[in-house]
Amino acid sequence: MAVVEREQTVTEVLIEHKESQFEQTLQQVREAAAVLDEFGPDNWRDRIDLDYLDMSDGYCCVIAQAYKPEWEHMNSTYSIGTSPYGYGMNELREKGADTRKLDQACNGTLFTPQQEAWEEYLSE
Repeated sequence: MAVVEREQTVTEVLIEHKESQFEQTLQQVREAAAVLDEFGPDNWRDRIDLDYLDMSDGYCCVIAQAYKPEWEHMNSTYSIGTSPYGYGMNELREKGADTRKLDQACNGTLFTPQQEAWEEYLSE
């Protein structure tokens, strides 16, 4: 009996691509979390509220939530004129962090793999 190979449907190809893209994004999130573990606030994970997480918002993304207490203090004292995300990225750079990994894993929208990947990673 001959084995008949079938071609993948467009839907199957798209699903496969999406799964591959998600795995790549999840790896980027792991690498970004490692940067935060090394250079970020000691309790950064405890500061993340998944119900409030929005990777498209400089006030609700992972970096913003990780640095929000410090940002609120600095902003109320000095009116620093930047978002918590911008403040956090500046703090990380000043500590010597290579923020490119954070850029890859944090620049997204509410409907991109970054959002899903951070939610999955932080729920583990």
